[in-house]
Order: sequence, then structure tokens, then C-alpha cells
Amino acid sequence: MSHLLLALHEALAYHDLNQPGYVALLTRGVNPQRCIPLRVLPQALAALDPGADAWLSQASFSTACRRKSRVARVRLLFSDLDTYNVADLRGKTVDELLEHLLMTCNEVDLPAPSRVVWSGRGLQ
Repeated sequence: MSHLLLALHEALAYHDLNQPGYVALLTRGVNPQRCIPLRVLPQALAALDPGADAWLSQASFSTACRRKSRVARVRLLFSDLDTYNVADLRGKTVDELLEHLLMTCNEVDLPAPSRVVWSGRGLQ
């Protein structure tokens, strides 16, 4: 799959192009952040340099402004748990870390994650 198809596939997992609103597209460089209408997201992704570092906001916004007061929708959240930094978790297997994560989510009444990935240094 090309970089464009991968990027669009990921973006469509949490953004609905038929909804009104904007997303923030961040890249390294002269104009590091810009807000674009959801309806033009495929074109904006196609215009990116395939080798560039780029990030897309998880939330969509009611206006072309990435402020918490303008958040319109959040359909998912990413989390990066650097378990290697936690003394009680150091040395645990991936299965033990996952079990600990699920138990903790249950104890604090958070929904269980739909997907967990081992990064080599923690869970995402």
C-alpha cells in the first residue's frame, strides 16, 4: 500500500469526511501547523512529502483553530505508556504489562483499549 493510502486509511479510522469541521495537520518546517477542512483531507494528505514527518490531530474542530474550546469530536485517543520508566513495571513481560493495563482500566472505570501495541519500551 502506498504512503498516501496508508495515511488516508488511518485518518478515516477516526475522521468522518462528511462531517463539518477541521483537523490540524502538523509537519516539520516553515508552516508547521495548519487547520484544514475535513472535506479536503485526502487532497491535503496527497500533497504531503512522503518523507516528511507529519501528524494529524485526533480531534476535529468546529473552526480552523486547534484549541480545546473548539473541539467538535474525538472518536479515539492514543496513549503512549512508557512502562520502562516505572520501577514496578520494569522487567515485566508484554503479557504481564497488558494484564496490568486491563486491570487498571477496570479499577478506575475506564473502557478497555480496543488495540494495544508493544513499542519495545512500553505499550501504545
